[in-house]
Amino acid sequence: MASRLLVESCLGLIEDHIKANIEAALIDIRTDRADAIVNTELPKSYYRYAGVESYRCPMVMIVADTIDFQKERGANHINAVIRTKVAVVVEDKNLLLLNIKAWRYQAALDKILDQTAITSLDGKLKIVPIIRNATFSPEFTTEAQGLDPAMKSFQKEVILEIDVQHYEGF
Repeated sequence: MASRLLVESCLGLIEDHIKANIEAALIDIRTDRADAIVNTELPKSYYRYAGVESYRCPMVMIVADTIDFQKERGANHINAVIRTKVAVVVEDKNLLLLNIKAWRYQAALDKILDQTAITSLDGKLKIVPIIRNATFSPEFTTEAQGLDPAMKSFQKEVILEIDVQHYEGF
């Protein structure tokens, strides 16, 4: 009997899917908005845990909160929902541009993740992320004590709360 894939493999599929599709989604948004008012570069780092203290922006975090095995369905395979958060942190020196950048990354992630069937290469796992909502943090400054105020920049985080339908052993 094969081992269960569960959260580890689910988060890996989400990360790989974002990495494979984020560039095209960001290009589509820039084209659709018909401007290059903000730089929507590719994420510089990805983490599968919260509480990251040192990172370069833009940064993506993918974290699982809970797993509901939905036993009441009586399935003879894993038919679960994994509550997941995908967050992106962006940075800019201008507050308006910072907000525009956050909105665009949120739109790109929504496009590539929401209700998209993602299957592992070996076909043992299928997931379907369903975005429930997005939360935007207040802007916060990265100004360190003693630094020249001209070096100050701002950061903002957008968090997508996602119910990931998780199917394995089907």
